[in-house]
Amino acid sequence: MNNYNKRYLRGWLVACVLLSGQVRAAEVHIVLFNVEPYSYLGSDGQPTGIQVEKVRALAEQAGLAPRIDLTSFARRDLAMTQGDADMTIGFETEALKKSSFRLGPIMTVTSILLLRQGLPPSALNDLSRLRVGRMRGGCADLRPNGQAFESFHDFNNYGSGLSMLQSARLDVICATDDALRFAAQQAGIDLAAHHSTVLTANREVWIFVARQVPEAIRQRIEQALNASSPP
Repeated sequence: MNNYNKRYLRGWLVACVLLSGQVRAAEVHIVLFNVEPYSYLGSDGQPTGIQVEKVRALAEQAGLAPRIDLTSFARRDLAMTQGDADMTIGFETEALKKSSFRLGPIMTVTSILLLRQGLPPSALNDLSRLRVGRMRGGCADLRPNGQAFESFHDFNNYGSGLSMLQSARLDVICATDDALRFAAQQAGIDLAAHHSTVLTANREVWIFVARQVPEAIRQRIEQALNASSPP
């Protein structure tokens, strides 16, 4: 091999190493709360859902390569707090306030209370008498009729919660409208037989970027978010 070819090969190898480093540096680790229809594993075993598509599009618009993992509500916040993740999406929590910069909002949802069949809306006048179910970690900041929830019965998915409501093991479920409708459709449940009330319309969902993420990367995410369509 002559000197020219050696120099060409060496230059090509250096370029490959540099390019590889840039690709790794451009990756953003996104951790999401595992809940249908927002972020869940599809039939192909890959993350899918409304929020998955939004954060994937946002990362790509910012010139970043998204790596998306799904986990529980508590572990999502823990991953952000411990620096094991770069970005997430959701409602603001005390843990995220401390660990992250809040950007957005990126979307809005409607939170509702769904009563079990046979209970009138007036039953909500005294929450202390009701067994209130929620997706683990949710709804704690909401105040129906100015009342705070005293306690919750946690469930791991909305299908389970609807089953408990149908069997009268719960009196009411606190959830987002989208999630309950999706779960009811999957379970073949007619929600028209239940009374519901809107707690908060147009509730804001935010992007949270962990504080350890370099400022230049955070600014790219923020610029991409500002350039996207409003929620």
